[in-house]
Amino acid sequence: MGSSILAFKNLKKYYSPRFSLEIDDLIFEGGKIYAVVGPNGSGKTTLLKLGALLIPPDEGHIYLFGEDIYRVPAGKRTKLRQKISFLHEEPYLFRGTVFDNVVYGLRIRGMKKKEMKKKILPILSALGISPLVNKKARELSAGERKRVALARAVIIEPSLLLLDEPMANIDRGNIGLVEKFIRGLKEQGVTVILSTHDLSQAYRLSDEIISLKDGKMGRFIPDNLLVGEGVIEGEEMFLALPTGTRIAISGEKREGKLLISISPREIILSKKPLDSSARNSFLGRVTKLIEEGEEVRVVLDVSGIEFTSIITKRSYHQLGIKIGSKMYLTFKASAVRIL
Repeated sequence: MGSSILAFKNLKKYYSPRFSLEIDDLIFEGGKIYAVVGPNGSGKTTLLKLGALLIPPDEGHIYLFGEDIYRVPAGKRTKLRQKISFLHEEPYLFRGTVFDNVVYGLRIRGMKKKEMKKKILPILSALGISPLVNKKARELSAGERKRVALARAVIIEPSLLLLDEPMANIDRGNIGLVEKFIRGLKEQGVTVILSTHDLSQAYRLSDEIISLKDGKMGRFIPDNLLVGEGVIEGEEMFLALPTGTRIAISGEKREGKLLISISPREIILSKKPLDSSARNSFLGRVTKLIEEGEEVRVVLDVSGIEFTSIITKRSYHQLGIKIGSKMYLTFKASAVRIL
């Protein structure tokens, strides 16, 4: 399979008559970061679990380090599996301290405690959790548990790292720290495949983006990706679009041409203007409605610019949205990501 670390060929995984994951041909090359995007239920987690050999395919082939992995002896498959780490969206930590959890993989490989201490400290420091090293796992917050589990996954130096929603439960102040850590893994030659709902994060982190919908790969169509001019007025910054619409942005002030994204889940729809501190509110007209499981993708036109919001079916019915409906779009300046 050439320089590929992982490859799927004519792969199918069935769950029910209504859903299956079908991948004709997908190759992950060594030393790259891949982001898998798509709505809930599109098959992102299934794809990662197949790549981590946690579940087998029903049809087709998985090639790991060039080997047709389910057609080699079980002993060889086990050895190749040891080069992979997988981080669950809601990882389980063992009893004991942070140290006990992170060095678990080293301990079962027979490494001495003195060597383990040397190995663990740089990783804990990079993830901002050094002060937690002797803290009990049960005393950690959800975000701290996620970073500890990430440290545990990488300390064994995997060649392939699969991350299911790695930023889930991590507070905004530490997301940049974790993203920097993941980029550093690429520099070490690790292939990283991560799933994310955050399109801007996919652009920031990945070399390639894989889009899934209803279990199938499709052409990647980004939501709310806009280009305009950065304008600074006093203490405020805006993105000025060619149509005249101005979008308030928080964070680092930058002028000149800017590319931004806004997560469709951070755009609130309402029939009337909201009494809110959010600095962005526009009146738009609904042009498309797409049902995606328990969610609805609502596409609106705002002065010639297309915006997409993803809402629950319950909200969709409560608002009585139809094609042609006039709706207000509201989102915070902090929801705007500069790419």
